[in-house]
Amino acid sequence: MFGRKRMQEGQATISMDTSGLTAQQLEVLEAFNRFQEAMCSGDVGAIDALIEPGTRMTHGGGAKQDKDDWLEEVASGSMRYYSSEIASADIRVEGDWAVIDPVCKLDARIWGFRKVWKVSIRNAFHNVNGKWLFAEVPSWM
Repeated sequence: MFGRKRMQEGQATISMDTSGLTAQQLEVLEAFNRFQEAMCSGDVGAIDALIEPGTRMTHGGGAKQDKDDWLEEVASGSMRYYSSEIASADIRVEGDWAVIDPVCKLDARIWGFRKVWKVSIRNAFHNVNGKWLFAEVPSWM
């Protein structure tokens, strides 16, 4: 699934086979990858523009954090993302909402500890005016 070689910093890539995805699923995957790219660039403005207002971020251990608090940690360097590789993802689209269950290799330094993390966190996207925005997973999904 993942190679041992460190990924190129500042990049987010999709290494999974996308040939079986519907057009909507592919749009959601590409939106997730754009979000990962913005994280890896450290561009807080770009990250913020991709997140639906009021969203709480969910960390690997399940802890929730307000978007603005998380963005402050990204801006300060407390949370620094170097690269991301999406190896697989299950994507379900229901109207204007989608959930994506990806498996990613994420090279990051979190509160001073750098490692390549295998991350599998359910994420949601909400289609607002034709644009898929990262959102908090609704309880009904």
